[in-house]
Amino acid sequence: MRCSLVALAPVASALMQFRAPLVADGYAAKTAGDALLVYLPGFDGANLAPFLQWPALHDAGFDVRCASIDEDDRSTFDELVKAASSYIDREACDRPCLLVGESFGGALATVVAQRTSNVEGVVLVNPATCYAESALASKAPPILELPAWAYYVGLASLLPLFVDRHGVRALFDIVTNKRLPCVIETPRQEAYMGRVALSLPERIARMPRGTLAWRLREWLDVGAKVDVGALKQPTLVVFGDEDNTLPSEREAARVVALLTKARAVRVPGAGHAATLGSRIDLRAEVAAFFGAEPGFSFLAGAPRKMRADASQDGEASSLYGLYPRTHAPVAVFDYFNAENDARVGVR
Repeated sequence: MRCSLVALAPVASALMQFRAPLVADGYAAKTAGDALLVYLPGFDGANLAPFLQWPALHDAGFDVRCASIDEDDRSTFDELVKAASSYIDREACDRPCLLVGESFGGALATVVAQRTSNVEGVVLVNPATCYAESALASKAPPILELPAWAYYVGLASLLPLFVDRHGVRALFDIVTNKRLPCVIETPRQEAYMGRVALSLPERIARMPRGTLAWRLREWLDVGAKVDVGALKQPTLVVFGDEDNTLPSEREAARVVALLTKARAVRVPGAGHAATLGSRIDLRAEVAAFFGAEPGFSFLAGAPRKMRADASQDGEASSLYGLYPRTHAPVAVFDYFNAENDARVGVR
């Protein structure tokens, strides 16, 4: 029997919180879906990077849930694995479950998928299973030695590792209403994008020195040693080919070579933090890879590729992932109305 699906408020485990982001941010009035999608974030514990992907995945039939971890949380790697596994076992019921792990979450997902029989497919995005050979591993630890007044300046110095050279241009095209990300196809999706974007400054994690030290040692160092080859589920590996944080392209090739059923997807021009941003239609990649799997057969009707670029601007479409508008721009004051925000009138 299908479990009752109610997630108007965050659902807490002992160590991390899970929420239905499309309910919290007004795209959907309630959780629903033929399959469960659980997202595990990077070592900052936030779940901001892939927010553009959620509406299209929801519309394809997924009940999207995201884990978030408080900035002061210093759980062990195994405690995080247990918390995520327990949540999936509780929520999956008789539905197939797709587990998506990004960066540190990718390392975590490889172990979570081995601890629960409810995960039927795995997506690893720039997995931090290669952390030991990364630029982050060499540049982050010295920041812990900085005096208190310089610590946050040191953290800011890491930002170039996470962004890429196309981000400013892509943002300009979006805010000037010239183009939209490939997965934002309707006014309702655009309004959702605008609402979340306006709230991003208050959602960005600020990691204290003690938390950084703990997570480098107990999360990333441990995660780099997990046995990726033990994964039994079909696995899609997504990587940005301009990732300056981790050697993700090399790691994707290694992971695919280790597994029986796996495929790598290159995201051209994408840095570490932008890989699940505007440049990839994750819904289409998931449908193409998992659509033939027995539990995910409902995805057969989902789009298998990004919509065509009417402008024939090959560089812009491949590097920025932005496509010409198919509808008029949504005004800011229309982000919050009954048509575009499912929360309006139900508070």
